[in-house]
Amino acid sequence: GKYQVFLESLTHLGLSHDEKRNCHASIQNVEESLQRFLDSKADVDALLALNYKMAFAFAREAKHRGIRLPEDIALLGFGICETGITDLPISYVKVPYLEFGIEAMKRLSSSKSKPIQKKRDIVILKTELILRATA
Repeated sequence: GKYQVFLESLTHLGLSHDEKRNCHASIQNVEESLQRFLDSKADVDALLALNYKMAFAFAREAKHRGIRLPEDIALLGFGICETGITDLPISYVKVPYLEFGIEAMKRLSSSKSKPIQKKRDIVILKTELILRATA
């Protein structure tokens, strides 16, 4: 998923990765996980949120703690980051979910007429970096 792509991108860029700098969270415990992560005083200068809910939760918690975005920590989310939900426009990677769905349906419908193949198709769709106030 996204995390694996993140790790591969770091490797491609020649950057190291420290597992202690990860904030592992699920949709159900995002606020609690972020609080624990920030309490750990991990030395980070940027946070990459794998979805907009995590990005918004981090923005709220940062504001509560007096952490300035992007001066203290830059924030980037994935997915659809609607404006107006927070008072700080969050930078994000715009993901073409509709196109992903269309491609998935094409492959599913074509697989009904063909035998199942063990080889996976790789489909690359264009994403877009939307820079706002947090990066």
